[in-house]
Amino acid sequence: RPDDDAGGEARVLAEAREITLQRLVEHAQSLGADAVVGLRFDSNTMGESSGLLEILALGTAVKLAG
Repeated sequence: RPDDDAGGEARVLAEAREITLQRLVEHAQSLGADAVVGLRFDSNTMGESSGLLEILALGTAVKLAG
């Protein structure tokens, strides 16, 4: 059913976005950052018919003064 496929795709995209965000946070922490600012997500298709999607999380890792 089309509704099932759409729901499944939405769940997969949400999970991929969560994994991407977690990787960004882990990388920022490894750099000694206290926070990430200016966070945004971007996505690109990987080929016309491959069905693959690349999800990017972008932001600036910052160290708070104190």
